[in-house]
Amino acid sequence: MIALHSLFFDGSMFDDVAALTGRPIIAPDHRGQGSRRDEAAVGVDTLADDVCALVEDLEGPVHLVGSSMGAYVAMVAAARLGERVRTCTLSAATADAEQRPEVFAALVAELRDPGPAARVDLITRTMFGAAFLEPGGDRYRRWREHFARLDPAVADAAELVFARRSLWEDVRAVTAPLLLLAGGLDRAKSPADMQRISDEVGCPPPLVFSNSGHTPFVEQPREVAEALASFWTTYEE
Repeated sequence: MIALHSLFFDGSMFDDVAALTGRPIIAPDHRGQGSRRDEAAVGVDTLADDVCALVEDLEGPVHLVGSSMGAYVAMVAAARLGERVRTCTLSAATADAEQRPEVFAALVAELRDPGPAARVDLITRTMFGAAFLEPGGDRYRRWREHFARLDPAVADAAELVFARRSLWEDVRAVTAPLLLLAGGLDRAKSPADMQRISDEVGCPPPLVFSNSGHTPFVEQPREVAEALASFWTTYEE
């Protein structure tokens, strides 16, 4: 299992899901983020190169999972890898190029100055739904503190994600079975975005987590783990 993280997160966003599935999950940090924050950020296609190289070093096909930014990378990597991908799970994404570039250009500018710490409320509201934000709790506090510590250089990664090309050609080329996930409270990418992928490629409609925003892996890890375990097992029989 290889899991690709969202913008502003790192591979540890999948820790709870890994524990709940009881399966080891390889969750690399993207260049320019997490443990690799000192490296220059790169675009979706180059990150997909990294994933392809990782998969080629492993024995047998993999279950590939991507959340938001990670889902964009997963679309490209899965299209390139063909039968090396046993299943592909995409969450909180779209195959379109960014439709509101002016909005995200303003966010990139704010990430550079005054920086992520000054915009932590905006980041948390974008990444999480009200059902996760309002009660607070340890997981909420952990990620809020993580966002507040982000280096302004994360703006480079954000800029490259927001400048991504259309990925429709890639997602149509994915031969692995697809599982689509969406958050019912997602402010960034709606379940309708995932439904369009389903309509286009003929896979089942998205599984919508009603109490999640943009990051069901963090907000509802138990429910996500159950969905993944069932999906993976189906294609291992």
